[in-house]
Amino acid sequence: METPTVPAPRVPLSGTMVLIKHAFAVFKAHASVLISIMVLPVALQIAVSFGNLYVKAMHPPTSPSIALFVLVLALVNIFVSIISGAALIYASVEIIEQRTVTAEASYRRAFSVFGPFLWLSILQFFVVIGGYALLIVPGIIFSLWFIYSTMVFFSNNQRGITAMQTSRAYMQGYIGPVFGRGFIFGLIIGIPVLIIFGFAGGTSSALGIIVIGIVTLILQPVALLFSAAIFKQLKDIKGPSPMI
Repeated sequence: METPTVPAPRVPLSGTMVLIKHAFAVFKAHASVLISIMVLPVALQIAVSFGNLYVKAMHPPTSPSIALFVLVLALVNIFVSIISGAALIYASVEIIEQRTVTAEASYRRAFSVFGPFLWLSILQFFVVIGGYALLIVPGIIFSLWFIYSTMVFFSNNQRGITAMQTSRAYMQGYIGPVFGRGFIFGLIIGIPVLIIFGFAGGTSSALGIIVIGIVTLILQPVALLFSAAIFKQLKDIKGPSPMI
């Protein structure tokens, strides 16, 4: 008589507060690198926001040349956001995995893989949107399955569909724990930020734009470090080549 196979117990992830404290500690230790990566996109975002304020405030309406300049600045901002986003993800993964990294090296890496990274981001976007087109629940599940695709891209050197499949394999059995930790992180960090934005006037005031820029400079790297710390734990649990 065969003995039934008993599935191995799920290895628990660190608690949310432990992960948050770790993310802030790592940010503090590597602030110069992470802020250096963020300075350009934040400065451009502030410039675009001020440009939008200027255009809206013009009476009579602003000239076509100024509107065109603001549009071009916005397009440049989109490109820089993609490149800096890739650089920040790369740096976050390298730092969490305890490898030395610089802002310059992060941007070089981002430029060198711009095409494949953009393709992966587009694939991930349309797959997740397809999930939400079915129903809210499939959309949330797809979002969680593929949440680590871009980190897999850099950490495991995998691209396209392969990176997405690996992300799904890492998430297998951990959708609830990862979602719960992300949700609590969002509440703990998000609610105070929304209150600050509200008092500062949001994007409709100069003060609000500057405050948003300063907060983004700090919290975007912290959020990625938080996510990368969970990713590293999943990778330590399941190895570099997990199976679905």
